[in-house]
Amino acid sequence: PAEIRYTRDKSTPTRASYLYIEPFAITDSAYITAQIFQNGEAVGKPVTRRFDYHRAIGKAITYNIPINQYYPAGGQTALVDGRNGGLSHGDGRWQGFTTGVDVTIDMGEITTLSSISAQFMQSIGPHIWFPEYVKISVSNDNDNFTTIKHDKNTISRQKPGTIFETFGWQGAIEARYIRYEAPAISIKGGAWVFIDEIVVW
Repeated sequence: PAEIRYTRDKSTPTRASYLYIEPFAITDSAYITAQIFQNGEAVGKPVTRRFDYHRAIGKAITYNIPINQYYPAGGQTALVDGRNGGLSHGDGRWQGFTTGVDVTIDMGEITTLSSISAQFMQSIGPHIWFPEYVKISVSNDNDNFTTIKHDKNTISRQKPGTIFETFGWQGAIEARYIRYEAPAISIKGGAWVFIDEIVVW
């Protein structure tokens, strides 16, 4: 019979690795690599997924621009659930937007922040491009925001294949609210923006 073996340290699973029996919880960021075995032999290629257990998981998030109904991923909590997207924009982990991303995360209290980032996908066949730019702002009252990062995308729109890029900020600041903006580029036929998780440390 077939079975799934997995590791949590990026190594390739062997017959002696953990046996997957049921869903399990993680309490820290981890790379999970899974491999199917049949009669003791590996079948196919292993699959690796990153899970981020970060400070924004489970926090309240407001969508200032609605998610597109065709690519909602996990809905209103998908960007802060610790589950990263895979290699396909249709895998149910990527959220899609036609005008861009604009969300506000409420950390619940004033918090010392050291890193805010998000991963995006570009795949020109289905009209998915990296955003025009990324703007990250913070606030203590959800009214007056201070911009801490404004990064224009410089990666070619013509780059072939499916590629991924993380846009973010690192530093030290105290704030309760985080606003993450990533508008779509202006291009004939329209452009999608796909994002999988906003990671906060």
